Amino acid sequence: MVVLWKIPEKELRIRLSLPHGIRSDLSDVCLFTKDECKSTEETERFYRKLLNKHGIKTISRIIPLRALKTVYKAYEAKLRLLGSFDFFLADDRIRRLLPSHIGSHFYRRKKVPVPVNLLAKNLSKVIDSCVGGTVLNISKSGSCSTIRIGHAGMQIQHIFENIIAVTKSLSEKLPEKWDSVKLLFVKTEKSVSLPIFSSFVSCRGENNRVSFRKLKEEEAKKQEKERKIREKQKLKKKNKKLRRRTREAAALRKGGAAPKTGGPVKGPGSQKKKTKSVKPQLKAADASDQEIPQLV
Repeated sequence: MVVLWKIPEKELRIRLSLPHGIRSDLSDVCLFTKDECKSTEETERFYRKLLNKHGIKTISRIIPLRALKTVYKAYEAKLRLLGSFDFFLADDRIRRLLPSHIGSHFYRRKKVPVPVNLLAKNLSKVIDSCVGGTVLNISKSGSCSTIRIGHAGMQIQHIFENIIAVTKSLSEKLPEKWDSVKLLFVKTEKSVSLPIFSSFVSCRGENNRVSFRKLKEEEAKKQEKERKIREKQKLKKKNKKLRRRTREAAALRKGGAAPKTGGPVKGPGSQKKKTKSVKPQLKAADASDQEIPQLV
């Protein structure tokens, strides 16, 4: 098992060669081919002659694309096909057409056909490397991936050499080379994971070791720095809004425009003048009332 530091932006499929094959001679291998002839039987005979010419005897069944579209069109037929073989190969020229014909269950069970160049001059070497090698599928849903490097019937030395070969290939083919690898484990289907490499602790020397506590402190400092940057940006936006409102208010005062809420604002002096002017009018009215004679 391989645990990466970062989840990739897109799915990756990396082919890894092994010094010792992980499949026995009794493994059933299926090959999906292009339609070279008009009938399915003629296409099968054509590619069987090609394989015999190169001395390849590891292919158990040849299925042309036309047969895959017709015979294995039903969902149950695809499931039977998936369970009938241990490994699948596909002609490199039709690999883009396969996902719509083999179904999603091939991908869920990690039995995706491995593309192979059937026009290669050293075809036997190419097919042996595909059948005897392994594949690393890296998805976008998580940082943990599984690589098959052996089985319980292999010698311990052979498994050890396969692990060394896989680590060398990962250091060359991963996006960020060996810096992408966070953890390495070895496990079987029913056993616990045994760690064999951890990037938290480097084995280069005592002075160069990096502890998990230090990495945690660096991560906390990074988060604190990002938080301060976000607060600074929020304060900057707030000040920008205040300056814009201040400029708008100054423009309104300078232009003499009246506010929308009501009439012009009157000071306390004008109110006093109004009250003073009202009082004499009231007195004059009282005097006029007194001058009118009353009728008896």
